[in-house]
Amino acid sequence: MGYAFESRPLTPEAWADLEVLFDLPGGSMVRGCWCMYYRKSGTVSVNAA
Repeated sequence: MGYAFESRPLTPEAWADLEVLFDLPGGSMVRGCWCMYYRKSGTVSVNAA
């Protein structure tokens, strides 16, 4: 079973599509992506990874 995936630039016109993605069940996983950890804290900790 495959999934359909489309990648496109985030423009003002497409912003509502991104909001829909984050509002879907499981959207909190997107908000909690590991890549955001360093942006939120500004620090790097090997123990926290």
